Amino acid sequence: MRRRQRNKLTGGQRFLVGALFAAAFFLVEAGIAEILLSSNAQCEAMVSNMRLRFGLEDVCTPEWVVYMLGAISRGIVGLLFPGSPALLAWLSMGGMYAIAGGGCAQLSPRWGVSIYLAGHIALVALLAGLGYISQFIA
Repeated sequence: MRRRQRNKLTGGQRFLVGALFAAAFFLVEAGIAEILLSSNAQCEAMVSNMRLRFGLEDVCTPEWVVYMLGAISRGIVGLLFPGSPALLAWLSMGGMYAIAGGGCAQLSPRWGVSIYLAGHIALVALLAGLGYISQFIA
């Protein structure tokens, strides 16, 4: 029996595949986060027009989730420039995640995916925490 030979990717091809996967992952995740943020804004607008005994946090999305979704969607650009357009944040953060994904693709698949996801989770947690703290500092 003849064994089928695998085609090995070169370093540049691996970088490109990793960059495309990372950018696609970020853009899908940012799109879902924006949908959830807009539904929260609609909920807050609807609840603020009603006279209720309880606050917005009891009905709509909790505040920490809003900051986490903002960190996922807008990233560093949303933290540093809160009034910036979403497209600018998506392009810059998508490029940053693409470069990180391309770098992680140079490792073995198991390590590359693990390191990329761990870095992504750490960055989102850091940005969400800084966003939450910034409301008390500014």
